[in-house]
Amino acid sequence: MTNKEKTAGGRRAQMLSGPIGITLLRFASPTLLGAIIQSFVGIVEGIAIGGLGIEALAGSALIYPLVILTQMFSSGAIGGTTSGAMARAIGANDPKQMSQVIHATLVIAISNAILMGSILLFIGPSLFSLLGGNGTVLEQALAYGDIFFVGMISMWLFNMIAGLFRGSGQMFIPLLALGTVSVLHALICFPLVEEYGIRGAAMALVFAYSIGSILLITRLFQSSSGIKPDRHHGLPINFLLTLYKKGLMAASNPVLTISTSLLITSFASQLGLHVLAGYGIVVRLELVVMPITFGIGASLIAMVGANLGADNRNRAISIAWTGSFIAAGIAASIGIFVGIYPDVWLPLFSPNDDVAEMARLGLTIIAPCYGFMGLGLGLYFSSHGMGTIEWAVAGAVLRLIVIILGTLTLMMTDMFVPASLFAVVALAITIYGVMVALALHLGPWQRKTL
Repeated sequence: MTNKEKTAGGRRAQMLSGPIGITLLRFASPTLLGAIIQSFVGIVEGIAIGGLGIEALAGSALIYPLVILTQMFSSGAIGGTTSGAMARAIGANDPKQMSQVIHATLVIAISNAILMGSILLFIGPSLFSLLGGNGTVLEQALAYGDIFFVGMISMWLFNMIAGLFRGSGQMFIPLLALGTVSVLHALICFPLVEEYGIRGAAMALVFAYSIGSILLITRLFQSSSGIKPDRHHGLPINFLLTLYKKGLMAASNPVLTISTSLLITSFASQLGLHVLAGYGIVVRLELVVMPITFGIGASLIAMVGANLGADNRNRAISIAWTGSFIAAGIAASIGIFVGIYPDVWLPLFSPNDDVAEMARLGLTIIAPCYGFMGLGLGLYFSSHGMGTIEWAVAGAVLRLIVIILGTLTLMMTDMFVPASLFAVVALAITIYGVMVALALHLGPWQRKTL
């Protein structure tokens, strides 16, 4: 047995029989660190754009949810589906299936990037106008989108290939790649924004992820990667279509999440530009917490999927709950801290007093509920491994319904003010986490007795 095979076998043995808490944290630590590093990309970009003024900040509030949607599709949703498939192939010790998963991942990443980018280029102006963008704010959103929508293939390839490594239990390779992307982005973002305005922020993002993608692709096809695809193992069309089908189901969750964010953005724009820009700052914290939660989630996909593939269902369920509560604890800690001390976050983005006041109000009301969002997301990632993704999607649907009905109620009762809108958002987050947990506990995640 070669050293490479011994290493791969050791990772598989840890996932299948190691102590759950310790093993989960061991696998999660590099990914969690990587997610924290990756979150600085959004923070750096927000600071750079904030220096351009309130119109640029408001414009970024319109476009940023679509950037995060791309991130969620390629890493947590469709990328999570292929990562879970890799984990199950590892658990079953099936090299042929591993190669098929890699081939399918590359096809899916490229085709989805082209399709998504083309659609957003076409509907972008109408979408941003529908969300309340006009004048200079609309121009800022379109200027960013014209660059990002064309170059989003870099983010798709990076995140989906990183997911393959995580699914195989190799957490340090994506960490190193993320570190490279984040450092490179921080170095070039401010000079590019100074030179090209908000377009420079999109240029920095696309360029940094392009370099990261090249690094990961190079590593993937090295014989020492442990998962190098075998060209003799083709890609059966049925296998590809099955992954596509599962990926589309998983993708409906981030679509609903971002649709919710865009809907709230639209409601906030009706209350004034300062409310829209203030909510944009709140969203940036939420969309920092989400990739940090993904640090736990990526390990959950790998460990839950590997154990289910090895027919260790009860252990897979135990791992899923343990990791989901860890994710909830991390998200709650961040949310409660910033909710109590919002001024720790605010100075990074806007010197405008009216915007800061709205952001402070939103953080105080919404951020303490992030623990429920972390719980729901942890269960969502675990569902990739368990094959129960529909319940997490149902929770996201319920969250959107609460936002719509709650806000319409406010409008009909003349209570449509920023504080009440933010309270509806907080309630919807809480209901989302509780509903997903109860549905899985009482339904498909019941343990089998021996």
